[in-house]
Amino acid sequence: MKDGHVLGGSRLAILTTVILMLVVAGCEGQLDRLLEVERPGQIGGVQLENPALAEAWSAGVQGDFECAFSAYNNFFALWSGMANQAGAQAFQTEQRAFYVTQYDRACEGAGGVSGPFAGLQMARSEAQSFVAQVSTFSEIRVPRKQELMARARLYEAYSILLLTEGYCAFVMDAGPVMTRVEGFQLAEDRFRQALEYANEMTNAVAASNVRNAALIGRARAGLNLWSLKASDGSSVVSDASKVADGFVFYAAYESGQGGRRSNRMYSTATGGWQWFGPKLRPLRFLGGIPDPRVRLVLTTVFPTGGSVPGWVLKYVTSEGDDVPIGTWREAKLMIAEVRGGQTAVDIINELRATVTKAPYVPAGNYGLPTFSSTNPTEIQAAVRQERIRETFAMGTHMGDLMRWRGQSLILPYDDFARGVPEQRTGQYNDEASCLPFPDFETIGNPNIDQAAPYPTKPL
Repeated sequence: MKDGHVLGGSRLAILTTVILMLVVAGCEGQLDRLLEVERPGQIGGVQLENPALAEAWSAGVQGDFECAFSAYNNFFALWSGMANQAGAQAFQTEQRAFYVTQYDRACEGAGGVSGPFAGLQMARSEAQSFVAQVSTFSEIRVPRKQELMARARLYEAYSILLLTEGYCAFVMDAGPVMTRVEGFQLAEDRFRQALEYANEMTNAVAASNVRNAALIGRARAGLNLWSLKASDGSSVVSDASKVADGFVFYAAYESGQGGRRSNRMYSTATGGWQWFGPKLRPLRFLGGIPDPRVRLVLTTVFPTGGSVPGWVLKYVTSEGDDVPIGTWREAKLMIAEVRGGQTAVDIINELRATVTKAPYVPAGNYGLPTFSSTNPTEIQAAVRQERIRETFAMGTHMGDLMRWRGQSLILPYDDFARGVPEQRTGQYNDEASCLPFPDFETIGNPNIDQAAPYPTKPL
């Protein structure tokens, strides 16, 4: 990856440090328990009351989110029409068939495609529990207490944000169903708390990383509230303007370390299960010039049951490739979306002129064309297209489509795939937009008295 920021660094390095600490402290019993589990966040309540395990638990919180984020990115690439699929269950996802709500499981392994609800809820709940427990420890016992809590709140906030962007409503802990406005407001609150913890951190570099990541996330939650007419957009501009140039917040993945730590976008493509569909393939060019942010390559491989060769991302070359969660360039585009006008035109041209600073883009002279217009509709269309290019395959497209669906649609890229899928016979569910809760939530939540699938429309 390019220069960027993975909060906390390598999970394996963190766990190695914690193991050495436990050996020195003579905590062999808790060390044995730690080594028995793959996910440190699942060590158990009694063990987690030990401040010595806070670092290991923090690594587990990060791992839970990163695995769930990879599953979310993979699943909603299909649901949103960015990607297409040949396998039966995943093809149902591409069609936006509501009965895929039967298939949702916690984030374990990289194979297949299932809903990301359980994985993101696990990451959210684990982060919430982490803050509740670690807040009772003294900073003498946990020297990086504020930093660890800031990171946990950040991952909790992003989990809530993604769930609210992708699903028709938000719910947690078998509680009452919340509207999407309420979900985004909750995400805003958790980002606010992450920023407050960051202000108490003593490590200036780590604090800056948390602060930038939280500002991007809070701006995105605010952008969705603005589109739902629950905010005037001023907070979006304020937060996004404070993001440092060059900042990229990555989800970290590893090669050869097991499925749940891998970049699922890579594993499904190389396994012949998932390809990039026709809706966004025209974005490979911008004014007739190849756009290095959308580098798709046509393979000679026909997916099982498919009718045309598959297209894959040229720059995702390993299951260990990190994926940006948020970037300074996305922050600028959020300002452009709210402000419009000449501000938006200037931002578009700035991003094109500095395209080599975008994630995954190698050095070179690309000569992307400048944009010029005073027509509000044309500017709005250009901002949307630029956002898709800048955040291509970074997990934002589903949220973008839901936001733009509530406004006027300008381009084919603004909406979900429609008509007949490319790889198989069938029909897209043109009435579907957001994803209903998985069946286990609808059936098991005492606050829901509706039959699955529910809800099928945005609340």
